[in-house]
Amino acid sequence: MSVRSTIVSQFEQVASMSGIPFVPLADDVPLQNSGIDSLGIAVLLTRLEDEFGVYAFTDAEEEFPVTFGDLVRLYERLVNEERLATEPPHGERITGQTPSTGLTSR
Repeated sequence: MSVRSTIVSQFEQVASMSGIPFVPLADDVPLQNSGIDSLGIAVLLTRLEDEFGVYAFTDAEEEFPVTFGDLVRLYERLVNEERLATEPPHGERITGQTPSTGLTSR
């Protein structure tokens, strides 16, 4: 599932939990107009942190997203940075994998 579709799914779940009808979100929709209150946004962000394993607002320099598109771009960037940080350098093998298939050897 893409970062965007995961965020949309989490928005739908938080809206449902809050008894708010979910309205499809365009990139330019301000988060404050998403129908979800500040507590719902906090729940959403916690769910996204759990889902992606990245913490968006631990850095004091990170600006809080204003629009839905800002939120999506923020998490796309953070998830990509996390993947790059945890991937082995190009050409290196992960221990326990066979070079031809990438499957774990016995």
